[in-house]
Formats: sequence, structure tokens, C-alpha cells
Amino acid sequence: GAAWINCGEEKPKRSFRIKVTKVEAKKVAIFGTVEDCLLKDWPSFVNFLREDFMDEVYEEYNDALLNSDGTGKKPLGIKENATAFVATDAFNGTIPGANKIDAIVAAAASMRAENEEPGKVFVSSDTLYSLYILKDNNERYQNSNLVYVNPEGRLFIAGVEVIGVNSADVGSDYLLMISKDLGFKILNYGNFVFEAGLNGNDFREDKTSYRGYLEVISYIPENREGSVLYDQFSVIIPAIVTDPETGTDPETGGN
Repeated sequence: GAAWINCGEEKPKRSFRIKVTKVEAKKVAIFGTVEDCLLKDWPSFVNFLREDFMDEVYEEYNDALLNSDGTGKKPLGIKENATAFVATDAFNGTIPGANKIDAIVAAAASMRAENEEPGKVFVSSDTLYSLYILKDNNERYQNSNLVYVNPEGRLFIAGVEVIGVNSADVGSDYLLMISKDLGFKILNYGNFVFEAGLNGNDFREDKTSYRGYLEVISYIPENREGSVLYDQFSVIIPAIVTDPETGTDPETGGN
């Protein structure tokens, strides 16, 4: 890199290394055959079929882009490429009686330490409701500028919106935090495709075949891996909590 030099002295040399990784488009698809007499008796059945195919494709699409490790036929999923929680100095065994609210704030601090601005955090729906009624050490409901519920019932903790999702996507002990400018990229090769055609003996048997598919590329640049954080409350809380009676970290015994 650049350095300070004396006049006439040799300048520091800048070297470059380029790393190229191939990213392939992945296709999710579905196929089905319908008798022509059904199409005549129920003209709107094609619309039903299109919606059914689309629902099936997007269910698989969403699951893969959330959970897949990117090997084989499936694209890279966001949870599989997320970073784990790392306690920053201010939260490393320093919070008396830490709870899930503290864990979310600590996760935001961890993401900010990676030069990413926290945008949203996803938790299971039952965890979201448990945050609404969480109490402090004096059995009082949390009520401060740190924890805010707007008139529509949307919850914000330290300015980060907390969103409840299906527990099959984010388990009750987990949180999934993403940055405002998400580094994880999802690029569709066009819109969902739904087409009719003849297949094999369709013409002989008075049938019509339909196909539906969607192509997608997903990737995350190396310098943006900190834009997704995925970890367990049961991991985060012990890392930040300190014993309120002794003032020490219960894991290490230190301050």
C-alpha cells in the first residue's frame, strides 16, 4: 500500500490478486398434464393450475434461498452463509441479568463492528410475542426508548425492527439479523415461466402438458459476509451476561 517516503526514494510497490468464483444459475421447476375435456368443462382451470404451480415453485424457492448450502442443484441460502455472533468488548460478559432484548442489541453491535448497519432481525413468532411481555429485574414491563412498539404493533429494539416469522424458518432459540444494505444478493433470470405444450402422446390422448420454472442466482461477496448474522439466544446470552450479585462473567469468573 501507500507509504511516506523521502524525495527520490523508491515508491512502495502495489501488488494485486484477483479471485474469480463461478456462480451458476439454478432452476426450480415443475411439470403436469391435464385432460383437454377438463379444460373445456372448467375454462378457468388453467388459472388455477398456474397459481398452483407458482405456489409450489416459490415454496421451494424460498426454502432453498433461506436454508440451502449452495451445493448440488440448489442455490446458496442466506442462513448457510451467515456469520455467527461475536461479542464486542462492551458486551463481552458485561450485562447483568441479560435477556433476549439485550441479546438483540448485542447482535446489532456485533454486526456494526463488521461495518454493517443492522436493518431487521427475524425471530420466530412465539419469540416475538415473548419480547412484548419481557420484564426487567424489578418485574416491570420493558418500556423505554430502546424498546418501541408503534401504533401498528411493529416492534423496534435499538432502532432495529423485529419481525416474527414461521418457526420452521427461524427457530424459537434463533435470531436472523440482516443489514440495511443486504450483501446477500438474489438475482432472478426473468419472471416465473408458465407454458403449455404437447408431450409424448398428449395429442393422441387429448391432453395438454404444462411446465413452470424459475431461474435464480444467489451469492454474497466476501467483503459483505458480515451483513447476515444467524445464531442462538442460548449462545449469545451466556456470552454477554454477568452475574448481578458478583459482577462477574458466570462463564469465566472474570469481570
